[in-house]
Amino acid sequence: MKLLAEIDGELVQLDDCDWVLWAPCGCAIGVVVARHTPTEDAAWKEFYPTKRERESKQRKGYRMELVTHARWRDEISDLMRAACSHTATASARGEAP
Repeated sequence: MKLLAEIDGELVQLDDCDWVLWAPCGCAIGVVVARHTPTEDAAWKEFYPTKRERESKQRKGYRMELVTHARWRDEISDLMRAACSHTATASARGEAP
């Protein structure tokens, strides 16, 4: 059985997708493979095991996005390797980026 997801109006196999965790500043700060975490809730739990942590991060503007692996490879993976240009802003709020 193959699970499908709709991304930007196109059906793609979930095996070809990743969940990306974005910080409020706009930096990608984490990724999990969607075939192991098929739902957004499961992806959140991979990063933040407790409900309190998840809700806190979501209130602060962290978000999860399902992307194709091709987009991850071509656009997002390099962003995660780069230093966050917003670090001073995050530090001022008392948060890690």
